[in-house]
Amino acid sequence: MAYFMVALDAKRRPTLPAQLLKEAGISLKKALVARVAGEGRIVLESPEAARAAVRERVRAAARAGSHDVTGDSVADVRAFRDEDNRLVDANMTRRAVSEVSEEESTRRGKALLELLGL
Repeated sequence: MAYFMVALDAKRRPTLPAQLLKEAGISLKKALVARVAGEGRIVLESPEAARAAVRERVRAAARAGSHDVTGDSVADVRAFRDEDNRLVDANMTRRAVSEVSEEESTRRGKALLELLGL
């Protein structure tokens, strides 16, 4: 890994050495993603590399079963799925308990039609 000195101009723009870009495989006209990587550290990376890093962090959190990751979408999806399953189970139980016989349903239907004058 090579290290390069980079200076910021009066408008806070860095000048990146050509050799640095070449070794990183970044073309001159390529957009970069910048992120803070701790006190005094800034990381510049291609959008593809940034997406790959995010995917790897999500996969690592999923493998570890971690629910303590800031912005952990895996934990959010699991929580939504668990809540959805709980609601489905509750609805199935309610339906099983409230089912009426065919005769009772017919009787209720006729009573409703009479009430409506039909």
